[in-house]
Amino acid sequence: MKRRLILGPVAEEELAEAIRWYENQRKGLGKALRVAVREAFHRIRTTPDVHAVIRAPDVRRTFVVGYPYLVFYRLVEGTVRVISVFHTSRNPIHWHLAADDDQNDPGDP
Repeated sequence: MKRRLILGPVAEEELAEAIRWYENQRKGLGKALRVAVREAFHRIRTTPDVHAVIRAPDVRRTFVVGYPYLVFYRLVEGTVRVISVFHTSRNPIHWHLAADDDQNDPGDP
């Protein structure tokens, strides 16, 4: 069963920034990243429980194939809420803060 996926505001901005950066490096790379991220989203929509909780109480992650990105997400009332599309060279505090903000203000579902 595919679950509904909601992109949180931090994740949305991170993804847009990454796509712009890759596209500026070479035409078509941004599109390729977008496709790879959509594949990661598809995996978590269809099998969200397959990834272990890596931060209590409920933050999980998966990788973006071919790119140095991780997708951090939570399951909220049967919905996948993406909280960060995180470049692995960044300081992990960024996704931790996004997780804290998301837990304090989960928005829509």
